[in-house]
Amino acid sequence: MNEHPADEVPHGPFPGIVPVLEDGRVRLRAMTGADLPFVVETCQDPESARWTTVPRPYDLADAEEFLQAHADGWAEPRGRRHWAIEVRPDDEGGGLPFVGVVDLRPGARAAPDGSVGPAIHWERLA
Repeated sequence: MNEHPADEVPHGPFPGIVPVLEDGRVRLRAMTGADLPFVVETCQDPESARWTTVPRPYDLADAEEFLQAHADGWAEPRGRRHWAIEVRPDDEGGGLPFVGVVDLRPGARAAPDGSVGPAIHWERLA
């Protein structure tokens, strides 16, 4: 648990304000409209939906609202900050353009939260 919540977090126009964070294999970036079909697929996956509060059924209009919530969060000083999770290709190929989201809640006393969809297999990241 984070005992020192971040109250001052950069905010501004989406997507330009979103920093790209990467370690060479995993990349966190702003979500785009190209990610929305993957968001729909993830939210329609029974195992993924089981752990979330997404509407059922979940369609493209819901994903568009989710993307707008991302933009709204980055515009507010204490709004939620979302990143899309991307797996970059490695020497063996692969790579996945969108595997889920992670968010940061400024001022919250909890660790970042996130979810991944059916396209990812964690052992591939090891």
